[in-house]
Amino acid sequence: MTKVLVATDKPFAAIAVKGIREVVEGAGYELALLEKYTDKAQLLDAVKDANAVIIRSDIIDAPVLDAAKELKIVVRAGAGYDNVDLAAATAHNVCVMNTPGQNSNAVAELVFGMLVEEWGLIIAVLAVISIITLSLFAVRSILAGRSTYYTIAACAATSMFLFQTVLNVFGAV
Repeated sequence: MTKVLVATDKPFAAIAVKGIREVVEGAGYELALLEKYTDKAQLLDAVKDANAVIIRSDIIDAPVLDAAKELKIVVRAGAGYDNVDLAAATAHNVCVMNTPGQNSNAVAELVFGMLVEEWGLIIAVLAVISIITLSLFAVRSILAGRSTYYTIAACAATSMFLFQTVLNVFGAV
């Protein structure tokens, strides 16, 4: 029976393993898991009878390929081949593939989250600058003896900005 080995020192999410299991076993293959291994000897032992290996950042080099007599394909879950010895894989007639673009949604979500965080900081700084500017205007208006309308409007706007800022900061706590 064809054996697919998922070998990773940083395990996949449980739902991902479940999906891999459904696909592999649904195709009539055997699935073997080697997760959180700490010694290369564990990997060398696990690949002995594997026909296919799915890895993440694990290193597949000449000693691993020498131990894997039945290996036909190595699939890296991620972009790039930097952790697979391509020359050794070619010498052993092992096909190496990767999954470029699979993490693009996660990267896009991270970038969007960072932008939102930065926008929040920019808006907070602008709110503080507005409060300070309106406060200075109100004080200058009072000292200059200007019309009470402008003084009241500046004080009201300052207090509204200040109140809204306090609600935004402490309302989420």
